Amino acid sequence: MNANESNFQKIYKTFQPRILRYLTRLVGKNEAEDLTQEVFIKISRGLKDFRGKSQLSTWIYRIATNAALDKLRSPSFQQIIQKKLMGNSVVEGEEYEEHKDVWTGEIIPPIDQDLIRKERSKSDSIVPG
Repeated sequence: MNANESNFQKIYKTFQPRILRYLTRLVGKNEAEDLTQEVFIKISRGLKDFRGKSQLSTWIYRIATNAALDKLRSPSFQQIIQKKLMGNSVVEGEEYEEHKDVWTGEIIPPIDQDLIRKERSKSDSIVPG
């Protein structure tokens, strides 16, 4: 096993559970496992080019966040969300309003802005291990 493989194994062992939990909160359990594997494939391929200009954890969470945002923006995922929202509509035939909480009527920020805010606050609180 060369140094890159050894480093990747350590990174995977340390970050895989964290990234899986993070992605589960962002995209749901059904999508999170596959997306976590995609994230670690990207990490494996990009590890040799990581220059250390940021903390490793910041780089890893940025890859995970970008993967989640790509998934959330994908047409197939949007269709799934629309179907679920329409199925849970309080009044039959009621249209889903994109930036309003269905139950409280409160205005909520667009999903990508909210994800970025959450990701920033999490990376600020991550202690390198």
